[in-house]
Amino acid sequence: MSGSFEWQFGVGAMISTLHDVVTTVGLFAVLHLEFNLTTLAAILTIAGYSINDTVVIYDRVARRCASTRRWTSPS
Repeated sequence: MSGSFEWQFGVGAMISTLHDVVTTVGLFAVLHLEFNLTTLAAILTIAGYSINDTVVIYDRVARRCASTRRWTSPS
């Protein structure tokens, strides 16, 4: 997958996934909710959905960038 996207996309994906997980853990900390195995499973699920969504969106962006480069003239 690292060959499919530019490195800037990877940085953005890491930041967005980290943001989702830190926000969820922060919400649990602020609300003083119990942290157990079910909570850990939920956080890993959120990270998985975030990664999947990021890959889908970045794939669309990469395809759109490739199609616009193909149609622009060199002048």
